Amino acid sequence: ARLRARALAVVPAAAREVFKRIANILDDAGGKGIAISGEVKPALFAEDGNAEWKLWNAFGAVTERLNAAIAAQEYRDMFAILVELQPTVAAFFDKGGVMVMDPKEDVRENRLSLLSRILAPFAAIADFRVAAGGAS
Repeated sequence: ARLRARALAVVPAAAREVFKRIANILDDAGGKGIAISGEVKPALFAEDGNAEWKLWNAFGAVTERLNAAIAAQEYRDMFAILVELQPTVAAFFDKGGVMVMDPKEDVRENRLSLLSRILAPFAAIADFRVAAGGAS
């Protein structure tokens, strides 16, 4: 518990920002009663949806390291992985990215599921929006 508390005290700002962006949109979807299955269907990614594919592939590339960090309770390694994902997450949300809340229900749910899959391992530790003084 002390190791976790010490690690949470030094959550990098970039890690908090990634967590916050994803968590806020998932909270918004939940507040609107939108169900999120957590099942990602790459076949639903837009053909020109490079941001979706890039995020999916980036998360896939870090999953093994992330699972190892979780198993070893290496929280700083987890934060480093979240920071590593920051540029890809930013591109997903920013201009030229995707509209997460797409009018097509299946596309919207798939995008939310992708975000949910990324957030879940980190959310199991703490809400980084409030950890270490970060505001939501």
